[in-house]
Amino acid sequence: LELAVAYYRAELMQKARQEAKLVLDDAATPKDVKDSVRLFLKEIETQELVIKSRKRHYLEGLAKVGIGHDSNVNAGPDSDTIEINGAELSLTPGSTKASDVFGQASLNLTHTYVVPSEMSSNGKPVTVLWRSAAEGFRRFYEDEHDFNLDILSVSTGPEFLAEDWRTGINLQFDYLRLGGEKLGLYTSLNPTFTFVQEDTEYTISGQWLNREFESASNAGKEGNRFALSFDVVHEFNDMLTAQGGVTGYKLNAEDERRSSTEWEIFASAFVAAWKDGTVYGRASYSETDYDGTEPVFNVARRDSDARVVLG
Repeated sequence: LELAVAYYRAELMQKARQEAKLVLDDAATPKDVKDSVRLFLKEIETQELVIKSRKRHYLEGLAKVGIGHDSNVNAGPDSDTIEINGAELSLTPGSTKASDVFGQASLNLTHTYVVPSEMSSNGKPVTVLWRSAAEGFRRFYEDEHDFNLDILSVSTGPEFLAEDWRTGINLQFDYLRLGGEKLGLYTSLNPTFTFVQEDTEYTISGQWLNREFESASNAGKEGNRFALSFDVVHEFNDMLTAQGGVTGYKLNAEDERRSSTEWEIFASAFVAAWKDGTVYGRASYSETDYDGTEPVFNVARRDSDARVVLG
């Protein structure tokens, strides 16, 4: 009976009913106890109706608009001539950097459904959610229309929330257009698991991403990307929270020189500097090593990227 009451308090009504009926069906149970159990079973039915009447659908939306100036829209060099292995080469017209103003807009809609469930972990209830999202993004330039970008993303998947852990997985599709023409479709599966220990959270995440491109010029980029990341968040006090992590990527593409291995490390901090105000900083470093050699240069490409953000 005590176990039935514990399940009741944890809102695990089916298990509470099962334990209560075991007491009720036991011939050795005294009559006055059975009467109490019958009242308890009626209370379970009442509480089930209360749980079912709770709001289960939540819809949220966010819209953004902005304008800006890009000093190098096409990521081009300053000069129309470059030197390679001692030889001076001329770039095709329009290859040097171009600047332009742009406008951009995005709309995000998220739907969350609270799934009726009696799942438990260590005797405590586990909340089950099914979260779906759709987002549209557009950036358009005044003159450099070949670099107009449109992205439509949709995702869906379950989440499980317990007192000391949470986990989930979602399936996502990203449709991309560049310069008014279809660029490609990204399909990804994204699992994540977080373990909570007092003021510290440990998260491990994975990703499988498939890239399909429309044009023949991008066919060599098609393939799969696999990622695995680990990060830690620690709240030192009400004012200071820090986070750090590392991520590894492996990209397989049809063209060997498009295949790569990448790793990234980052650290960040958030300070509640004043009421309703936060100061934050983030530093990150990544390296990407490509498998095949680049034409003309005859060496494998290697990129490094260092960033510092304050705000």
